[in-house]
Amino acid sequence: MKYTMKIWLLGLGLLFIFTSPVSATKPGAYNDYAHSLRKKVDSVFIRSGHCSNSNECNKKEYLLYVGSSEGLSVELYQIPNAEILKEIIDIYLLAYKENNQKINIDLVAYREAHKELMGFKKLYKKPYIQLTLQGVEQ
Repeated sequence: MKYTMKIWLLGLGLLFIFTSPVSATKPGAYNDYAHSLRKKVDSVFIRSGHCSNSNECNKKEYLLYVGSSEGLSVELYQIPNAEILKEIIDIYLLAYKENNQKINIDLVAYREAHKELMGFKKLYKKPYIQLTLQGVEQ
């Protein structure tokens, strides 16, 4: 029964991913914004000594993101401690505030490396933290 439920949730998640760009704004409207926030997150990992530059951070897959027509979906991996996580969350909270709370931001953080959670493994692992900032319509 548990396995069936997880497969059903996976299917529902895929349906959401493939249908989410349907909205009044253009698909990927937040791609550039997501990329600029990535640079800020990379700087947190660089300052803490986890990578020496953005290219190295990218290779280590600390952050995966996608910008959509409604906001950002962010996944963080190998989060070493609560202080770094707080700095990164603050970046996204500020982004939410700067966009007058009109942007959706979904952030999920894991302690494990991305490679360890590929495929169905992520379904069996609880995230370190999961945060959803729902954009308000005005």
